[in-house]
Amino acid sequence: GIAVEIGTYCGKSTVLLGAAAAATGSVLYTIDHHHGSEEHQAGWEFHDTTLVDPVSGRFDTLPTFRRTLDAAGLDDTIVAVVGKSTVVARGWRTPVQLLFIDGGHSEAAAQQDFDGWAKWVAVGGTLLIHDVFPDPRDGGRPPYHIYCRALESGDFTEVGAMGSLRVLEPQITASRQLRFYAYFLLVDGQPARESHWEALESLNSNKMRSGLTVLGIVIGVAAVISMLAVGNGAEASI
Repeated sequence: GIAVEIGTYCGKSTVLLGAAAAATGSVLYTIDHHHGSEEHQAGWEFHDTTLVDPVSGRFDTLPTFRRTLDAAGLDDTIVAVVGKSTVVARGWRTPVQLLFIDGGHSEAAAQQDFDGWAKWVAVGGTLLIHDVFPDPRDGGRPPYHIYCRALESGDFTEVGAMGSLRVLEPQITASRQLRFYAYFLLVDGQPARESHWEALESLNSNKMRSGLTVLGIVIGVAAVISMLAVGNGAEASI
């Protein structure tokens, strides 16, 4: 199967996930721009001066991650994708069996990670969200917000928790089906364009109007079929 980790950092969780992937014959894609979240920047609580590139002057965890990966010997299982998760998500078209969201903890970053990736968790798969703190005194709120959003959407249900880690499983819902139809629909042999996705999202966000429209179409088609049947019956009786 395919697993995706959002937020590699120096690779500690990556190695653990990669070992599990190796044991099951799976592949783990770990995504990070490696310049750290806002809390890793100079002047913030988790800034580590040993991770600052002496040439660029930027916070950079990529060299450390590379050493971690080499030491683990998991090159055949882990694929490192260097880039912003939002950019990588634009080109992603593969359902995943495991998604681990542990990226940027700002509100915008967390919401964008959820928007770009949660829809790809296949039914029967697992969504993991790290640093979920129901009590704001324990930690930041954005991961908790996307955890709540996942549950409130009806697309996911919680099946477990360990510390600040939440384990969710996707449900079969109309909204999830629309998402998959949008991305796998072929138009003239090509993947569906973004406009098709937006159209289906519009249908999903206006369920009552969409339902009435579909009902009207069904009634109209049924009426036409009935009229044709009556006409054909009348001709046959003459």
